[in-house]
Amino acid sequence: MYTHLHHDFAAKTRANLEFIEKACMEGIPGTYNATQLINSLLGMVVFLNEGKLVPAIPFSQLCSCEEIQVHLDDNQDCSKADKFIQQFRNAIAHCRFQAFGSKDNIQSFTMYDQRPKEPIDWKIDITTQGIRDIAFRLVAYVIKNSQSCEAA
Repeated sequence: MYTHLHHDFAAKTRANLEFIEKACMEGIPGTYNATQLINSLLGMVVFLNEGKLVPAIPFSQLCSCEEIQVHLDDNQDCSKADKFIQQFRNAIAHCRFQAFGSKDNIQSFTMYDQRPKEPIDWKIDITTQGIRDIAFRLVAYVIKNSQSCEAA
């Protein structure tokens, strides 16, 4: 049985992100950094959730405060990384976000979540750099922590 799936997925996600970043900086047409960031981060969030690897750490260890502005957090979900990841996953999976910038240069996103038939209870603004920081930190977390889980 293949026993390093989570580790390898994270390592390959990092390699893809670095490749796209380099291609974007070089001006290679058809490379979309923000799109790759969202797709990679969603993949990492799903792997964390399904692999039971969601970090039980303060959110401040995942993203710097200057990259994210919390507008609404009724359940204090932005204080803990595991709660933030769940809200973030819901926002992406249910297409509850807006992008700001231009077609070729998305600068930031507004993301929100809510329970069915309830008012919005979580809303943030996050820069593309903030999404990048979270993606790379989640990748590093999975690489560091998945080996011990997968070896069991």
